[in-house]
Amino acid sequence: MNFEYDEIDLLLRSLIIFEEEYISLIYSWETYKRIFENHKIINSGLTSPAIRFSLSVISSALIKESWSNIIRIWDKKTKCQNNMSLHKAHEVIKTLTHTENSNLSRVDFKEIKGCINQMVIKQNNIKDRIQNIRNDHLSHKNLGSLDKIKAYPPGTRFDQLFIDHTLIEFDNFYKETGEIISLFYKILDRNVNQPNRDHAIRVCQEGADELIEKILYEQKKG
Repeated sequence: MNFEYDEIDLLLRSLIIFEEEYISLIYSWETYKRIFENHKIINSGLTSPAIRFSLSVISSALIKESWSNIIRIWDKKTKCQNNMSLHKAHEVIKTLTHTENSNLSRVDFKEIKGCINQMVIKQNNIKDRIQNIRNDHLSHKNLGSLDKIKAYPPGTRFDQLFIDHTLIEFDNFYKETGEIISLFYKILDRNVNQPNRDHAIRVCQEGADELIEKILYEQKKG
């Protein structure tokens, strides 16, 4: 694999950081999904406005954390800092060449590079949309240019969050992000800890189920 040593060394050292951030994403997103999947059961069983409000706050925090987690993974490299950057990792991997000491065959190596490239390009659109949410509403509260603000009629709110992707779109983005990171590991002759991912998903699902069951039980008990 021919590339500037510092860059490939940084990528190798970054693999565990990508994986740790992805595990954090699993925690927030899988918990949110479980609560969302059971929202009809939850809403039908809850009569307390206070509990409904608290669950809404929890769900909002989980989705915001999911947005932040996934964009931290995909962020482009800043000029002054070696921040975690899937884009930078992709650029490095595009320049890699197969060597005889690789555990992969030349055909497999080429196929993995092609898959990574296709998946990164495929996710750019939704990545940009979620990045706008992160930049405009989570990292900052951007109000727009002065000309844009002046164009609104008096009394109009111009800082409202507009979500322009579906749960399914984000879920696919989340899953493919995990697959891209796994392919990073594979092309660099490393093994991702899949059992750790599976455990994280299972714990989140079981924990959310127990929380929902406990809330509904306490509500019925009065």
